[in-house]
Amino acid sequence: MRYFTDNPLVSSVFTAVVGFVTWLLGGWDTLMCVLVALMALDYITGLMVAF
Repeated sequence: MRYFTDNPLVSSVFTAVVGFVTWLLGGWDTLMCVLVALMALDYITGLMVAF
């Protein structure tokens, strides 16, 4: 996991993909913001359970 977070190439590619998807879908609407917030919450709670 550390490889993905510390590697600048992986971070750049991920940023480019997210930017392209955002452009493709026409920007951030309310539903997409809620989806991203819930995904982040799911990730954080998963980390809490793992430790």
